[in-house]
Amino acid sequence: MTTTMTQLAPTADRRAIPRRITQEEREQLAPAYQRMLEDAADLSPAPGFPPFEMLSGEHGSAVRAAFQVGWVYGVRGGHTGPALTDVPLPGSTLRAALETAQRGVSVSGEDGPRVLQSVDYHGSLTSRHGVYWVTRRDEVAERDGRTTIKYEISRWTGLRFRVVATGVNRKSVTALPEFFRR
Repeated sequence: MTTTMTQLAPTADRRAIPRRITQEEREQLAPAYQRMLEDAADLSPAPGFPPFEMLSGEHGSAVRAAFQVGWVYGVRGGHTGPALTDVPLPGSTLRAALETAQRGVSVSGEDGPRVLQSVDYHGSLTSRHGVYWVTRRDEVAERDGRTTIKYEISRWTGLRFRVVATGVNRKSVTALPEFFRR
């Protein structure tokens, strides 16, 4: 038995190929991406990474962008047929992909605490020394043209985060292996 796959016909006019994700592709992509997030929520990430259900900000954007590109390539290449319908992707494969995305996203190539990670603050505001949550992480241009990471650290009140300090330097915090879960 010979198997053939649907493929885009060669064309000299590249303008005939949509330059953006089409509405139809978005409609197909949305439930598939939601299913991936639901499957990811059941996985335990490696130590030092936030729970996958908290994929947001830069990590969520990276994962969604990679998922969209893969999905569109599959759809446009004709590789989304029913051959593996309802066959789940192994959790280990999904976990590895998500952890790779999380590792790959770091501002200025610097490591350091991530948003919603617990940190021990030991900076110049000695009255504020203690354990807090990172609620913001920004890349800041210094006068000499280099970039550094600045953090906003907050305390959880039980209802919301209350900012304790902003513009915190990387050297003033030590990342702890705990991530915020409500």
